[in-house]
Amino acid sequence: MIGLRISFIIGILSLNTLLPGAGGEIEIILEKYRNFINPKHKLVESLLIESEVEAYGMKGVTKSYYLFPDKYRIESKIGMLSKLEIFDGEQLISVDRNGYLEFKKSPKDIHNSRLQLLLAGLAFLGDFEDELRIEKLAETEQIVKLRFSYLSSDVQDYIFDKESGQLKEVLSTAMGYEISEKKYNYKDFSGLLFADSLLISMGLEGFDVKSRTRNVSHNLELDDSLFDFADYLKNDYKFRTKSEQTSLAFKLQNNHIYLPARINNLPQKYNFIFDTGAQASAISSELAGELDLDLNGKVLGIGATGVDNFAFTEIKQFSIGNLDVFKQSVAVIDFGDIKKNLGVDLDGLIGYDFISRIISKIDYRKQQITFSKKLKLSKKYKTLKLNLEPYSNLFVVKFSIRNQEGFFIIDTGSNSFFDISKNFAQKLEFDSLDRMEEVTISGIGAKKQKTKVVEDFEFDFFDKKVRTNFLIHEPGEGVFKDSTISGIIGSGFLKDYKIILDYRNKCLYLEDY
Repeated sequence: MIGLRISFIIGILSLNTLLPGAGGEIEIILEKYRNFINPKHKLVESLLIESEVEAYGMKGVTKSYYLFPDKYRIESKIGMLSKLEIFDGEQLISVDRNGYLEFKKSPKDIHNSRLQLLLAGLAFLGDFEDELRIEKLAETEQIVKLRFSYLSSDVQDYIFDKESGQLKEVLSTAMGYEISEKKYNYKDFSGLLFADSLLISMGLEGFDVKSRTRNVSHNLELDDSLFDFADYLKNDYKFRTKSEQTSLAFKLQNNHIYLPARINNLPQKYNFIFDTGAQASAISSELAGELDLDLNGKVLGIGATGVDNFAFTEIKQFSIGNLDVFKQSVAVIDFGDIKKNLGVDLDGLIGYDFISRIISKIDYRKQQITFSKKLKLSKKYKTLKLNLEPYSNLFVVKFSIRNQEGFFIIDTGSNSFFDISKNFAQKLEFDSLDRMEEVTISGIGAKKQKTKVVEDFEFDFFDKKVRTNFLIHEPGEGVFKDSTISGIIGSGFLKDYKIILDYRNKCLYLEDY
């Protein structure tokens, strides 16, 4: 398993909120919170929160603009972790560190954004939407824990001091990891009280994020242009052909797709794996040293078998065939153990931040890959269209195996057939099968470890009957720590199809040969 999962924990937002009509004890604690944050009961129609941030060895700033009750803009300028998010009341757009714009239109994305707005205005808004839900989870003499959600959104847990109403901690989950945002030293900002210091942690050593609130302004005149994304509708890549596509041969070895790529317009070609299971593209630490690239900070990488941390660097120009991508930031990884296991000189991974920009068509039998701006489907072959579900910079599809529905990562960086979690395997009653045996695997963030394999398992893959192998992973291993993920579909299975990835339109096409 080559898949690299990078988890950016930059939710450095000062979250504050209130719900009317909650009733009883909940209404009392929220009223105390409103009186604590907004003691003069000011009418707040807009808000700007400016903070200084230290994250993974990098320093930067965030600016959070809220125009209640419909819009927000969050700017994070933290080196390689820089990101912009805009919600205009109807749709959410995200601009990553490479300047790539992505529309996020799923109901869950919109509901998460709506929840964020409601929480940000909890101490200021008078009316709330009926869809905002709240429940009490726990209580002691000192604190009470409340859970907020909005329709299909993720949940957000708040811990309040019962006496004062002060918000002390915010709890959430990402990729299966519990994230804690502790708030310290509330200060007066023009009559509003905000935590001066925040500490965000996910329980892994070295991955804390520290933030200090430097300024809070309210009732500013916020220009509509702040919530406009027209300036970001531009490509940061270029084809050197009029056809706006490029095709090149790849080497298929041990079910991995190896592509030649050039860096910073140098003539030498380097060996990269095309890896849809990598949340970020990456180069080897050896190559970064050879090219004398500057390293910045560190981020968390989550693989199928464990976690590790990596530095980042920037490549001015990354070229594959006749396609050039500019100012590409990539992770820097020590591939030493992986290269030994693969028996191949590996220079890097081509991951989500590259693949999501364009349309990719993989022909395993011809060992040819085509990158293009426009979708072209063949009328000669039967084509299965699957919807890609947005999930933390991964290509995920939803379907059922023997009437058991699950979410599966499409991972060309995995050379196996199907990797599934033990929890999902139990639903399929694999534990009752006596033909299971143990095999040894390795991947990002872990040394070799044993897992169970079920061979030659038959099931209906949509309208086609297939037989394939399953590797079974413990729930706490790497990406399987997140119970949302049921499994990973690797190249061992995918190579029986022509694969077309159109992430802009959230579609995966599988063409029969």
